[in-house]
Amino acid sequence: MTLLKARDKCCQYEGCSARSFLHAHHVIHRGRGGQTVLVNLVLLCSFHHRMVHETERWEAA
Repeated sequence: MTLLKARDKCCQYEGCSARSFLHAHHVIHRGRGGQTVLVNLVLLCSFHHRMVHETERWEAA
């Protein structure tokens, strides 16, 4: 998580700059073969992390 925070610094959802309550989000979900590696993770705030999972906006097909 330290490397992810150093790289992203804040929520990576477009237009959001939240710097607290951040969560690592798998771009390609683990259930679809996504690995827990830095290139497959982005920081999202709690609100956007929940929203992304509900809409699958960032989910790879």
